Amino acid sequence: MADDALQGVNAVTAAQQSRANAAANTPLLEEPGDADSRLGETFDQFLRLLTTQMQNQDPLDPLDNSQMIDQLVNFASVEQAIASNRKLDTLIELQGSTVGATALSYLGRTVEAPGDLVPLQGGEATILFELPRTAEKVELKLINEADRTVRTSTGPADAGEHRVAWDGRDDYGNLLPDGEYRVLITALDGDGEPVEVETRTIGRVTGVEGGQGGDGWLELGSVRIPMTAVSGVRDDQP
Repeated sequence: MADDALQGVNAVTAAQQSRANAAANTPLLEEPGDADSRLGETFDQFLRLLTTQMQNQDPLDPLDNSQMIDQLVNFASVEQAIASNRKLDTLIELQGSTVGATALSYLGRTVEAPGDLVPLQGGEATILFELPRTAEKVELKLINEADRTVRTSTGPADAGEHRVAWDGRDDYGNLLPDGEYRVLITALDGDGEPVEVETRTIGRVTGVEGGQGGDGWLELGSVRIPMTAVSGVRDDQP
């Protein structure tokens, strides 16, 4: 009878230990105090079961102390895991607050980021690109969201960074609505060989937006860029 009782207590103890381990694996899906509460209840039940197990142990085959120590160590490990996850939650919240404050500091400022999008804001925009070497001919094409070319012009061909102002008008002189446009730049050298062109998006930050995992977005009119992609910030106009 004593062996049967011990087997039953051991089975229940194993089940309680399994639930304790589960408390450490799901703390981010519940309130911070829930995991601690469930761990405390499970630990109390474990102590009661351990006491019963010791009272019903076979005097000729007593309970192995190493088993009890292993179980107590497991509970300590679960408690440490819960505490670590709670600290991780706090760090994530602090990171989100920092990202939000940084994003707000960009409002009203001009930022640059890799890309070929051109934000037309208030009927004005800047096309920003760089040539690694001098070209013979540079052609700029502005394409609207319907994938239609609305403006074609030539650009500077010297090596280096170039800024080309766009007045927001199409090839017929019509003023286009503010919004998102894409620039396609073709550069050729004297032999008709293509010259590599690096384009960058530049515009004034009109809004900010938070994101998941501590990421934030900046709005340049209707153009959105990730805050992590910003390569330059200035207070002057584009």
